[in-house]
Amino acid sequence: MQPSPHCNEIIHKQILDKLDLAILIVDQDEAIIDSNKTACELYGYSTKELCTLHLKDLLAPNVSQLSSPLSFKNPTTWHCNKNGFPFCVEILAQPIQSSSNNNLSMVSIRNVSLSHLSEQQHQRDRQIYKAVVESSPLLIARFLPDSTITFANLAFCSYFGHTKKSFIGKKLYDFPPEQETKEFIINHFKTFANNPQTRTHDTIIIAKSGQPRWIQFTESPIFDSSGNLHEIQSVGVDIHEQNLTRE
Repeated sequence: MQPSPHCNEIIHKQILDKLDLAILIVDQDEAIIDSNKTACELYGYSTKELCTLHLKDLLAPNVSQLSSPLSFKNPTTWHCNKNGFPFCVEILAQPIQSSSNNNLSMVSIRNVSLSHLSEQQHQRDRQIYKAVVESSPLLIARFLPDSTITFANLAFCSYFGHTKKSFIGKKLYDFPPEQETKEFIINHFKTFANNPQTRTHDTIIIAKSGQPRWIQFTESPIFDSSGNLHEIQSVGVDIHEQNLTRE
């Protein structure tokens, strides 16, 4: 007895969800109609949310775009996740047969680091990365495990009313006015260093206006070639109005 088409779809879905590659199924207009579990984790969307997007919607801003992402001669480009944070990806698309639609493509997407690229690509992608991160409205910064600031984008500096020069090389707790906030920051970084993994938390921050505001930070570890924690990357979003609305 042949398995039913519905049964085959379930089996195929289970197989796709086990892949390390992000998989998106798109139609002839490059509208996303399905995704696997890895794609949801990579982009931070649910499958339902991804299915409201086109492939071009995943492209990072300030990246030169061809007419169609599936026409890339060079399969390496820049995408961004739901929070707007950019990352470099390799894309491969191939047509697939479907009983209901013969114009579908399966797009496999792999998140790649700069170490996978040639030196020329390194330089190009560093420039793209810098342009995307610097122009992002997200509050993006990187820290050493002791909270020393190694990078802060323009939005981060503007939000807290400091220049890059005044931030870089200083510890984060050099800026908050309250002693208890300093102790909290020290303990927070120690806790992260003891268990370095991506996490999201909401906290109250004093903005340059002097008013306290709720910020949601997503912190991710950056490891060196030996697997040791090298830096902590932080991406912040102002959620103050959202919190007030909920209250």
